[in-house]
Amino acid sequence: MDTPHGKIGILHGHQFDNFIRKYPLTTDIASRMYYYVQRYVRSNRFSEYVKYTSKSWLNVIYKVRARAVEYAMQRDYRYIVCGHVHHHEQFDSDGVTYINSGSFMDTACEGVQINWDPNHLEIVADFPRLRPRRVENSVPLPDSRGLVLSA
Repeated sequence: MDTPHGKIGILHGHQFDNFIRKYPLTTDIASRMYYYVQRYVRSNRFSEYVKYTSKSWLNVIYKVRARAVEYAMQRDYRYIVCGHVHHHEQFDSDGVTYINSGSFMDTACEGVQINWDPNHLEIVADFPRLRPRRVENSVPLPDSRGLVLSA
């Protein structure tokens, strides 16, 4: 998406997760177990914990972020917005702002809203009830009403 303030890339994020391509059987088994937890263990916090633990144990959060920023730099994107890793964050690196929206599955709806006109760009990342989580070299988003970035 082109804006007067720079290009914005919006992707799911799975493109940057090599584990799911390298180990499809393991991914399928883990996904089935996760869906079982979601269905029969009626605690969103537990399913969030399971997902976050698996993503952080495999270092997927960092790898997806690094690959997304690299992808954005190759395509001259100023902003890249992804999901996939179920971890919300905002991170600036080498002139690229990476925003991960978190998850649409485990919690109240989270998302990213982009508004612009010729003089102003506003990216609002709204995470209604999640507490921020720290990832190496990241700037976690607040758990209040969201974050506004201005260019």
